[in-house]
Amino acid sequence: MKPFSSLLIVGQFDPEHTGFHFFSAAKELNLPHSILDDRAAKSRFSPLNRLAWNFRDKSYWNQKVFQKILLSDVESFRPSHLLVIGSSAIFSDTLIQLNQRNIVTTLFVTDDPWNISLSSRWFFDSLKHFHLIATPRKSNLAQLRQHCNSSVFYLPFGYNPEVHFEEKTITQDEKEKYGCDIMFFGGADSDRYPYIKKLISEGFKIKLYGGYWEKDPVTQPYAMGILGIKELRKAVKASKISLNLVRRANRDGHVMRSFEIPAMGGCPLNEATEEHREIFGSNLIPMFQSEDEMLQLAKQLLASNTLRAEWGKKAQTHVVTNNNTYRHRLETLLSHCP
Repeated sequence: MKPFSSLLIVGQFDPEHTGFHFFSAAKELNLPHSILDDRAAKSRFSPLNRLAWNFRDKSYWNQKVFQKILLSDVESFRPSHLLVIGSSAIFSDTLIQLNQRNIVTTLFVTDDPWNISLSSRWFFDSLKHFHLIATPRKSNLAQLRQHCNSSVFYLPFGYNPEVHFEEKTITQDEKEKYGCDIMFFGGADSDRYPYIKKLISEGFKIKLYGGYWEKDPVTQPYAMGILGIKELRKAVKASKISLNLVRRANRDGHVMRSFEIPAMGGCPLNEATEEHREIFGSNLIPMFQSEDEMLQLAKQLLASNTLRAEWGKKAQTHVVTNNNTYRHRLETLLSHCP
């Protein structure tokens, strides 16, 4: 590994985003670091961003300007390592320049590049010019290795103790506001609707947090909008069960919530996947493979306060005692750097 001196992180740094969690990890490790919000590649005017996305191969309105901003930050900060989080707004020409400056360029590719709603020619070209690519899904490891010239390895999501912790006390008003049988937080992907609608048809009291649930007439009455992290902790605590579904379009084996729900003290109801079995073990907490299995487990949990508490505690203890923080993820990532 090249000797580490400083780290420039490119991403988004609201507390809900992975960029924030790696930023927190760098602070915790006392690493010299700087950050650059990749939303600088976007216009302040949404219509212009939509135009660029639709007619410029899923790019951003100010993406060319962003390359200059990044190079300027590199010139002033002079990092030894660059860590890019998510669907980078960085063109291949910029990465070539950074590589020529002997900067180790690393990407944590949070979404599947082959997801049809996200894939673009310029991003696939950029992928070839990173030194190291970490992916939180095993499903695309082989494709990334075939497509890229870089080293590729599997790095799961994690949790950030700074924001993903259990709310020990919530008020009665908050219990009434957020309380429900089953909550779900995440976007309204088409493959998630059958599970959610099945719960609705069975009469469960559910609440849906995230984008686009209000667009469907069946789920609209249960759509609660998007929550900030503080409110999300309270919603997880007040809900009896936190449903955890992966994204089919992303070929996920787990998601950020897989670690965040247990860390926040929720009782997770996980979809059965290879990665979930690997993370939690085969016998720690049951998982469902179908809508009927989901209903069976949900009814079993809702019938017993003791079972929910035991189930949630097992998951929480497992996650928080097995090196799953983003500090551990950053240490692992840097150890792989060439």
